[in-house]
Amino acid sequence: MSFPRPLVLLKQFPLTITLLVLMLACNVAANTVTELLRPAWQNLFGFAPADLWTGDWYPLFSSLLLTTGRFSFYISFVMLAVCVGFTERRCGTLRTLLTFLGVHVVTLLMLSILVAWPLVQLEFERGQLLFDTNDVGPSAGYYGCLGLLVMASGWRGRKTVFLGILLLLLVRASWTWIEIPDQAERLTADAAHLIAFPLGALSFWLFPGKRKLGQQN
Repeated sequence: MSFPRPLVLLKQFPLTITLLVLMLACNVAANTVTELLRPAWQNLFGFAPADLWTGDWYPLFSSLLLTTGRFSFYISFVMLAVCVGFTERRCGTLRTLLTFLGVHVVTLLMLSILVAWPLVQLEFERGQLLFDTNDVGPSAGYYGCLGLLVMASGWRGRKTVFLGILLLLLVRASWTWIEIPDQAERLTADAAHLIAFPLGALSFWLFPGKRKLGQQN
């Protein structure tokens, strides 16, 4: 018995489709499909490292599927579909879900505790920007999935691909830090990507089943 194409896709990519539907719903509700996210929404739902010191933990999750709006929504939507979709196909739904959520949370905690807070203590102006800026988006999660996907791909040159992507992220973060230090959201996003991508790759080696992953499909 053959199933309609939408049901086949839902069976193959339940996590990816669920995340895309939730992301679309959140951004339609926030009117960020065509407009920029309103500052009040960003302050309420966005995550800033300073939130950890005030006891506001919910932005770790409320920030996940919103975007700053317009072009960033479409970029995030496509990246989530590609990175999470291919990872789910290669590594399975549960592994992809754990990587997506786990890397998202760990990245924000590391960014807060190991990057932003020490820079504030050293009285770096950009550190204060990182510490206080509310940011939104699923990019840490899907960059984590991308890291896992590269290492689980089975490609002979996967380590070269990994190092190439990591170098690009490092160059971009360095350029943002040097050339446009006043754009706090860019600083936060680029720093998060630089943390999330290797975390996703590292998860390939840390958790059971790593050899099976490389042999699937």
